[in-house]
Amino acid sequence: MSEAMKYTMRRLDPTKDWDLTLFRYDERANGSADNAHREFWNEIERLRDENTRLTKERDEADRRAGAAERLLSYERQDKRLRESWLDRAKEQWGVHRNTSFDIVWAEALALKKNVLDGGKGVQGG
Repeated sequence: MSEAMKYTMRRLDPTKDWDLTLFRYDERANGSADNAHREFWNEIERLRDENTRLTKERDEADRRAGAAERLLSYERQDKRLRESWLDRAKEQWGVHRNTSFDIVWAEALALKKNVLDGGKGVQGG
């Protein structure tokens, strides 16, 4: 491939949607075309195919990243709702929000047992 062709290929902008169908090498139309010319346009077509493949790969990555961001947003919202519910439950129980919910739950279960036992469970009587 000649240096002039390599220079031209480097200058082509791969981000543009080039319509190279008019420039494809057609051996039937020009049987005397030299190998350098044929190599040049074969390389252009290869680059276009590679660009198409990479564009599809990028689009798929973008789609997956968007789905991951939506899932992360959902998980964060879900966590905020859980923490809010726990904070309200602790506040209603009369303990500080930094108190472990295990303690609140153990007290609630003991109170339930006391109520079901008719007041005998807590005093051991």
